[in-house]
Amino acid sequence: MFADSLCHLTAPEIDQPSVIVDQSLKRQITMINLSGTHPEDWQAQRRLAQASPQMRFNLNFGIHPWWVSDDKALMNNYIDRLEQEIHLCHGIGEIGLDYARVKTESERTLQQELFAKQLAIACTASKPVIIHCVRAHHHSPQILRNHSKWGLRGAIHGFNGNHKILDEYLDLDLYISLGPHSIKSFSKGWLPHIPANRLLIESDAPQPRPEGLSTPDGIFEIAEKMTRYRQETADQLLTLSRKNLYDVYNLSE
Repeated sequence: MFADSLCHLTAPEIDQPSVIVDQSLKRQITMINLSGTHPEDWQAQRRLAQASPQMRFNLNFGIHPWWVSDDKALMNNYIDRLEQEIHLCHGIGEIGLDYARVKTESERTLQQELFAKQLAIACTASKPVIIHCVRAHHHSPQILRNHSKWGLRGAIHGFNGNHKILDEYLDLDLYISLGPHSIKSFSKGWLPHIPANRLLIESDAPQPRPEGLSTPDGIFEIAEKMTRYRQETADQLLTLSRKNLYDVYNLSE
């Protein structure tokens, strides 16, 4: 049995998520970790989980940095809803920083503030976090470090950095989740240094591909590409990933 450590089956471009769930089960993917981006997406996750009881879903509610706004009333509403609905989810995410999407220092500050607020909520509720970080690795570790003393745990989604950045996140006891955007930097030499008990594999579906949008079974291709740089087989890597995902969320089989 296998697990997809992060995907977006409730994304609007997916017309029939239940079909993808059935296809995933045929490939022995029996657990899917869903990533949330805003309140409407959280509700879509709940509907999908109710409609597909044969799949084990982890629901994650979070306000993605792409949804950050200078509308304070809207942001406060989102935070209030997250606090009210946190008992309905397994984790908080995906949350974080994405400086590729903003141009000004004030926009970056808004992302940082929302990130910190959601981390505080996660620590108070003892929920793991899924962390999105693009072009912001010089800021993300410090914000995370500020919350580490409160029992912060979670995973860096789609890691695509270098050895130094990897060490910073490992020092924070975070898990490292590798997806399609990670592949291009496998050759930089950091991949063998991820401890076996900190490794996750994600499809990050749906991602555009020549043959169409990706699906959770993309984890098999990613694991196969990883074998060029690690000693484990693809099946061993996927087995490790499933076990580690259960550990992140304190789940039992």
